[in-house]
Amino acid sequence: MESQFLRAQRIWRAAKCLKRSGQMHNIDQFFPFRYPGSVCVPCFSCPTPGFNVPDSQWEEDDTGFEHLNTLFLMEDGHHGLQRLGKVDDPDDVSLLADRGFFPEDEEFNRYVAAVVLTSDEKSTCSKFNAIEMQNKLKFKGCVITGVLAVECGRHAVFLAMVDMQKGERYALADYALARALYHFISTMSLRNAKIFFRRIIVTYDVACQYFVKLKERFRVSFAELSDVVDIIRMLVPKMHLDGHKEDCRYRFSLNYSEGAGRVHGEGIETSWAESKQSGGSTRQMNHGHRHDTINDFHNYWNWEKIHKMPQSLKTSLVRARKARDELITNYTTLSAGHSRSSVESWSKESTEAHLENGEWRSVYRLKLRKLPTQDEILHSFANETAEFADGAHQSGTSITAVAKMVHKALDIQEKQRDLKRFVASNNDPEDVKKKRTALLSELQRWRKQQAKATPGVVPSVVQLDSNVEVEDENLCLPSDFDISERERLGLLDASVCELKLRQGEANSAVAGICSALRHENLLLATKAREAQGIYQNLRSLSSLNTVKARKKEYAARYRAARIALLRLNNLPDHSRMDEYPRLQDKDMFQKNAAKSRELGDGKLTDSWIWSYGNLRGMTSGEKAEFLAQADRVHWFRTRADMFRWIEEVEILEEDFRRYIRACESMSSFWGSVPKRVDDAREFHIPGFGAPLTTDGTLSGYSVYAAEKADMYSRMAINARALFELADGTWPDDGERLVDHVAAKRPSLEIPWGKGV
Repeated sequence: MESQFLRAQRIWRAAKCLKRSGQMHNIDQFFPFRYPGSVCVPCFSCPTPGFNVPDSQWEEDDTGFEHLNTLFLMEDGHHGLQRLGKVDDPDDVSLLADRGFFPEDEEFNRYVAAVVLTSDEKSTCSKFNAIEMQNKLKFKGCVITGVLAVECGRHAVFLAMVDMQKGERYALADYALARALYHFISTMSLRNAKIFFRRIIVTYDVACQYFVKLKERFRVSFAELSDVVDIIRMLVPKMHLDGHKEDCRYRFSLNYSEGAGRVHGEGIETSWAESKQSGGSTRQMNHGHRHDTINDFHNYWNWEKIHKMPQSLKTSLVRARKARDELITNYTTLSAGHSRSSVESWSKESTEAHLENGEWRSVYRLKLRKLPTQDEILHSFANETAEFADGAHQSGTSITAVAKMVHKALDIQEKQRDLKRFVASNNDPEDVKKKRTALLSELQRWRKQQAKATPGVVPSVVQLDSNVEVEDENLCLPSDFDISERERLGLLDASVCELKLRQGEANSAVAGICSALRHENLLLATKAREAQGIYQNLRSLSSLNTVKARKKEYAARYRAARIALLRLNNLPDHSRMDEYPRLQDKDMFQKNAAKSRELGDGKLTDSWIWSYGNLRGMTSGEKAEFLAQADRVHWFRTRADMFRWIEEVEILEEDFRRYIRACESMSSFWGSVPKRVDDAREFHIPGFGAPLTTDGTLSGYSVYAAEKADMYSRMAINARALFELADGTWPDDGERLVDHVAAKRPSLEIPWGKGV
């Protein structure tokens, strides 16, 4: 009885999917650009030909505004949706083969046999082990080791999915990416595809390696799409970029890529957190049953995303406008502190990374380095295994894993200090609660990492006071124990990791203090020279306070790192350490080179921070060159931050417009099904439902279409109302989108001689 019920349930679910998608009402005839027969819920905000973008818009010259028509995609593998090797029913096939997220079995199996299982892939960069360094033990007993999926990069809506047989492979990523692209351009010529999508941004954990032979692989396996690869820009998600080489941080960074907005590329990770909940049951299913269940699960995920998208877009748009305005003020104020000739010269430089003498150079990268930063030290551990007994410490965990754990701990400590400052200056208990909840969640995830890397500290963690607020909680790092306890708890190797990372933390903090001091001096000189009136003085004061706050943050970071270094060297907190001197407030000083010398300047000398780290041992000329270069890099990074927020606002507004058009298009399609008996008599498409019953009345086929038309109409009305609340606007009749957006873009005029 149970087997018959399960079979009926599968058939019912597939029938509902065909019905809801519009396939039983011949939706493909209405939207010819869609993938034929697809039952997948599409993204309403991503640019889709013939669906949510006017035909005239594709033909516009959008130079400088390519981000308005950019397609964002992200791909990633997930090992939580496995399938165990068991007796399988060969007749148990998917009822929605090639209609859902998975491809048709026969074609995909031929590709796997010919390409996937014969490929030899090596990754020389990413430390996230996405390719050949995966733990094969987690695949034991599995015929399917997980899935690899592609989602839209801005809204986390699933587009395509394939099974993984032996872990994550480039060839599988190619197939999933090609299938996702077909959803947008299945009936288009390559020429039109390049016209429609000026650029496609794809994020992937190992993009730096994956993209190298992407066109070559597509030319062999997906020849009809190989030319589309020319407009694909491969980048690395922001969190995963921390695990890449230093070069990758400038070549594949979303922060430094024009037109990327504020996309982070990590949205697919949140999708996996939900998907994994179904893994416990789907891993036991037969092949076809598993595919149908996963299709249904992720279609529901997509629909929930679509249903809640207007409110999410509104919240994001309001927040983005505020951030954009702050960044514009920051950029124009910073620029006004430099000479006009410098800013004009910098503005003409290319921001693309380029290879020079075997090293990738970028305007966002500081060339001169004397002491290693915290991040650089983290990456050095992977190449120092000989020093640590083949890379393993007492617990058997790799020294790199321990270093990553400590590195993350330092990041959490910084967030604890930030939260303390926030609590001290904020009276809204709800805001404080949200911040504490977010940090607590991150801390709990890190505790699991800590327990695995340094199991000896678990008893100490258990004994911590549970009533302490998250910002005051002790992390139980090696520096929190004396030498005898560190030895007893098996933390000696972890102590070495923390020692080196703390040195890098101190180095970075001092460099940050120096940068903040120079910025502060520039603002003070500009304020004294230019600011007139209450408004301009208040604006100058706001910028100054921001820089001073950043200086205090760097100072707190250095002091915390220094105390930890003293403890790791078994010295009292008040001890002297020549390499890392005590930082006093009076040390955070520099003669202001931005103004003329004043009486008494000859008696003053710059503090020790200016001969520390990057500047230690430099001649006065080298020091001046380094500081000038630091100013230049800081300006470029500030400008990049500003432009990403400007792009984000413009992309969000266009996302909103596309969503509204998509709802209206869907309402129009469903409304095309006859609702009157007289019209229905002449309406019939062979193979699809009949609008009339045998007694001549309207059938459920037509009634259902009317309900869907009304639903999408109400969704469009609701989205329009939210768009207006967010101060969104539409181009006038005959007005080009790029002209409308350009007219709305805030002025970036630098207040030369007008005050800041």
